[in-house]
Order: sequence, then C-alpha cells, then structure tokens
Amino acid sequence: MYTVWFLTRSSLEVGMLGLASGVPLLVIALAGTGFIDAVDRAELARIVNALQSVNCAGLAVAAALHSTVGLIVLTGVNAGLSAIGGPARRALTPVVVKPEQLSAAYALSSMSFQISIFFGPLLASLVVANVNAPACFLIDAGTFAAMVLTLSRFSHPVPQGNRGQVGAKAAVAGLRWVWRTPAFRGALLSDLAATMLAMPMAAFPQLNQARFDGRPETLALFTTAVAVGGTLAASLLAALV
Repeated sequence: MYTVWFLTRSSLEVGMLGLASGVPLLVIALAGTGFIDAVDRAELARIVNALQSVNCAGLAVAAALHSTVGLIVLTGVNAGLSAIGGPARRALTPVVVKPEQLSAAYALSSMSFQISIFFGPLLASLVVANVNAPACFLIDAGTFAAMVLTLSRFSHPVPQGNRGQVGAKAAVAGLRWVWRTPAFRGALLSDLAATMLAMPMAAFPQLNQARFDGRPETLALFTTAVAVGGTLAASLLAALV
C-alpha cells in the first residue's frame, strides 16, 4: 500500500490493490473447496507457501523497478495463493491438537494473527524508513520459506473412503451448508459488511500524506490501529476458554 502510494499518489491505485486481492480471494477460495478435502493438506500448504515465497521475491523486484502494475498483479496472485494455503494450514490444527484443546488452539491462532497485524506494519515501516520497500518483500519471502520448513514435519494424507465430494459439487454443497447454518451465515455476512464499510484502507495513505507528511511510520499506525480491537478481543476469548 505504501509503495503504490509513493509511486502514484493515487488513492484509486491503492484501492486497486484491494480489488486485486478480493476477486482472486473469492474465486479461488470457491474453487479450492472443490479439491482441498481430497489431497494431503500439509503437502498442499507446503507447495502454496513455496509459491508465496517466490511471489514475494517478485514483489521485491516490482518495487525496485517502480512497477505499479507488477505490484497490483502480484498482490492478486498472493491473495489467490492465500485462499488455498490458509485453509489448508488451518485444517492441520485438529491433527496436532487434542480435541479438548481445540477451543484454546483456535483462540491462540486468532490472537497470533491479530498480533502479526499489530507488529507487522510497525516493523515494515522501520525497514522502509531505514532501508527500502523491496527489503520488506524479501523479508516476507524468507518468512514463507521458513513456513515451508516448519510444515515439512507434518503430513495429513486423506484416508481412503473419506475423500468426500470433489469438484464443483463440493463447492456448491459447502455454500448451501453455510447458508442453511444461521451462525455461519451471520458471521460471514457481518464480516463482509465490516470489511467493506468499516475498513477504508485505500484512504489511509492520502490521510497520512495530508496530516503526517506521508511518513511510513504513521501509515503503519493507521493499519495497526485496526488490529488493536481484534487483539484485545482474541485475548479475552483465550482467557475465557
């Protein structure tokens, strides 16, 4: 977001990052439901994380070359990969955690996600201010490579006779189940509304430019503020379970 704003000074271009992320996330997530239950999820997660590492290296090159189009396109690619790799990784939790520990494990996972949103932009802003933007993407590439090594310890083959539906029928069946289940339907609709109406990320760089001279450190605080409430909520949830 900072790099695209720095290159273009256009909130529209920054907003294109959101569009480039949202469309692949939705489309590929639906397509992924058609086969994710029929493959080794650990192996799938390793492959996706390896591809994300390469993609982040590509983002570093695009940033170094001042290619706005490259940044937007590769952001979309990363979103598509996340739509497959994220569910595959999360599906491993019941494999490594005892049933009675699942609630605490999911709460901890949510809290760690919020903490990463909290500290990630702050660390990135320090790297941008003291080194450059491509260095941020190279560090990100390294973290995905580290995840590949971590996932190498796991294997989750699908048992014979327990593969479920595969293909478009699986995606349609999943959507029908979510729509028929009020708790999931409400959670998805409320999250969609919150994301679209209460997270004006594309306006952050322009506000930062107008009020704080476009400093990357203050832009990081805009993004970090979004995670503060989520971190507090996840901490309370972890304490309750």
